[in-house]
Amino acid sequence: MNSLSLTRDKTNIKLIVGLGNIGEKYAHTRHNAGFLFLDYLTHFFLKSKGFHPDTQEDKYYKVYTYEELDIVCLKPSMMMNRSGEALLEFIKYKDYMLSEILVVHDDLDIALGKYKLQPLKSPKLHNGITSIEKVLAGKDFYRLRIGVENRKGIPIPGVSFVLEKFSKEELDQLDLVFN
Repeated sequence: MNSLSLTRDKTNIKLIVGLGNIGEKYAHTRHNAGFLFLDYLTHFFLKSKGFHPDTQEDKYYKVYTYEELDIVCLKPSMMMNRSGEALLEFIKYKDYMLSEILVVHDDLDIALGKYKLQPLKSPKLHNGITSIEKVLAGKDFYRLRIGVENRKGIPIPGVSFVLEKFSKEELDQLDLVFN
């Protein structure tokens, strides 16, 4: 089979959307786990498969197309809370079913070093996911929920915590999840 596939009713993922905030200020923050995953995936496809993406960039998004895999990876070029707008700009002339879309994002409901792949299930509050659900007018897409919870009982509000940068040790744990 020439496609990365996630089995659920024999559905294939064709569009992977990584969520994060743009700008150097947010690089390597917990909220950018989706961007970090796409960076890992791009490196993996190149290193292990020799696949070079066809890259396209505009004011709404950056897209990596892997024709060999029939996979498109999309990084919104907008802040997290406007991710849906970027996705809408990309898909308005495309024909994706909700079941072919995978959105990768950080999740404070899951411990660092863990992940969950599932349809319909979202964290209690995630503005990037809310933005995408509005644009898609539905929730029946896949989510790869990357655990970032690592406060160890320290009372830090989630909104502040996700905007902090990962430590070296935490990035190592994230690499293990991605591998």
